[in-house]
Amino acid sequence: MESIKDSSKQYSLNIQKLNGNLSTLNSNFESQLKGTEEQLKASQNFSKDLMAMNSILASSVDELKNIKKMLNSSINILNH
Repeated sequence: MESIKDSSKQYSLNIQKLNGNLSTLNSNFESQLKGTEEQLKASQNFSKDLMAMNSILASSVDELKNIKKMLNSSINILNH
C-alpha cells in the first residue's frame, strides 16, 4: 500500500513538472510567434513603401519623358 502511495506521489510530482515545462514552452512559443508577427508587419510595411517609391519613380520618369519631348520640340523649332 505504501508503494502505491509513493508511486502516486511521484506521478503527481511528474505531472506538475510536466505542466510547468509545458507552460514554459507555451510562453516561449507565444513570444516567438509575437516576434514573427512583428517581422511580418515590418516586411509588409517595407513592401508598401517600396511600391509607393516605385510609383513615384515611374511618374517621375514619365514627367522626364514629357520634358524631353518638349525640349526636343523647342530645339527643332529653334533650328528651323
